[in-house]
Amino acid sequence: MKALLIFVALTISLTSQAEDFNYSSYKNTPLAEILEESKLYDPEKKEGQSILMPSPKIHLFEMLSMFPKKCDTFLPIFVLNTIGIPTGSLPPINYCMSIKTEDNVYVNLYIQDSIAGFVAEEYKLGDKIHLNVMWLFVNSSDKKPYFLVNGLGE
Repeated sequence: MKALLIFVALTISLTSQAEDFNYSSYKNTPLAEILEESKLYDPEKKEGQSILMPSPKIHLFEMLSMFPKKCDTFLPIFVLNTIGIPTGSLPPINYCMSIKTEDNVYVNLYIQDSIAGFVAEEYKLGDKIHLNVMWLFVNSSDKKPYFLVNGLGE
């Protein structure tokens, strides 16, 4: 039974990969709403991550609070592999950035290398930025969501 559930989850995830670049399939969702939803994931869990399968496709429009900078991206690549996306088919992911809500709640995001350079060239800190993201997991210690930015624009 467990093997069947894993197979179904991977099939759904792989099928949804075709939608990754169909940005009209990304749901406009305020970050404040996602922050509230994140508190509901595994409330008793204090370590590790709650991986979302399949990863919801979300369009965020929030303030840029930190330019992309190199960071450790082992975790998002591990999560993407776990949900069925092999490392060989992933674009380079070596950067992180952060955004904040109107209430000054900061959230970190992983970002593809090709997009990271564009953000630094075209935006200023405090600018509102349209981000198409995959919601990968909720960190269990602080109940914050973590995303992978895979597109910019409205």
